[in-house]
Amino acid sequence: MSEQIAPQMERPSVIGPDYMEQLKRRQALRQKALRQNLELVWDAMQAGAGTRLRVNYDCQYAGIDAPTVSFEGTSDSVPLPEAIRLPTAVDAMGLPAQLAPIFPDTLSDVAWLCVQIVLGRSKPGWNDGAGGFGEAVFDLATRDLSVSHTQRIVEHEAYTFQA
Repeated sequence: MSEQIAPQMERPSVIGPDYMEQLKRRQALRQKALRQNLELVWDAMQAGAGTRLRVNYDCQYAGIDAPTVSFEGTSDSVPLPEAIRLPTAVDAMGLPAQLAPIFPDTLSDVAWLCVQIVLGRSKPGWNDGAGGFGEAVFDLATRDLSVSHTQRIVEHEAYTFQA
């Protein structure tokens, strides 16, 4: 007796017909949010928050330590960069305005959000499993964000022996 497999078109679809359209829409929103947030970071840096901003991060086993943010070339006339409040990019993310009070608005938080968007686009699952670590550098001179990411890979081999 053999089992018959239903033809492909008769099988129920797990992914709805609009799945790809929704995925494209979410990706476009993330890209728009990244551009808008980068502009916020560049503007704050131009105003004296620094010529370079470094974000060091480490995530392990479903936990992300708070990233360390450091500033180079800061101006004495500008308040401590950690205290700089920025406009939020809630509109770009397509989120309801009620979320604005909890949305990141410090320079450090917005910079970290940019890094997360880049990592999510370039390396899906970057914080899954054993996680990863890295450094992101925002350079005002080139208006460039570069992310160096190291993914942790953990392998296990199991054996059973009998004497």
